[in-house]
Amino acid sequence: MPVLLLVALGTLFAGLTIPILRVEKFFLFEDLISISGAIGQLADSGEYLIAVIILLFSVIFPTLKILVANYIWRARSVDHKSVRRAVKLIDLLGKWSMLDVFIVGMIVISAKSSGMANATSQPGMYYFGASVICSMVAVILLKRSIDKVTSES
Repeated sequence: MPVLLLVALGTLFAGLTIPILRVEKFFLFEDLISISGAIGQLADSGEYLIAVIILLFSVIFPTLKILVANYIWRARSVDHKSVRRAVKLIDLLGKWSMLDVFIVGMIVISAKSSGMANATSQPGMYYFGASVICSMVAVILLKRSIDKVTSES
């Protein structure tokens, strides 16, 4: 479990910083876009709501989900009040876990549908996707182990 969570955190960082998208405009200009760069560009251009939404669902929620899963895994007792709250929090975060992938998909679709640009995915997209998958698998395994411990008690 710790290795899976560490891989999820590492690939999340890579997915946020490495370009996820290459946008070619008029066959002359090329932009490489990372999630962190896109958040900065949106904020600089005054698109604060979209920047905050992407920051929340692509950076804060996935990071928090990994950190909470690590906390639960390292907890000495699943019956402790803070662990039960952490399990509820991870359930809540899990419900939103695919929204970050949806946002990245929307970025690709909007770039391609403009007609003036051609968008191709870059390695950051795969790192980001790997992080989502690793964290989802970690949470599933974590919940199974909690269910096993609580059913034995």
